[in-house]
Amino acid sequence: MRARLQVLGATNAQAVII
Repeated sequence: MRARLQVLGATNAQAVII
């Protein structure tokens, strides 16, 4: 569960940066 949250968080962070 936490692994997925970390992946989603990283993807979301990249989307925000873009």
